Amino acid sequence: MVIAIMLATGTVGFIFHYIFSSVKLD
Repeated sequence: MVIAIMLATGTVGFIFHYIFSSVKLD
């Protein structure tokens, strides 16, 4: 359960980081 939560949080963080990077590049 804890691992699943950590994985989900990490995935969301990675997506947000990717979007932020794209916005900054633009």
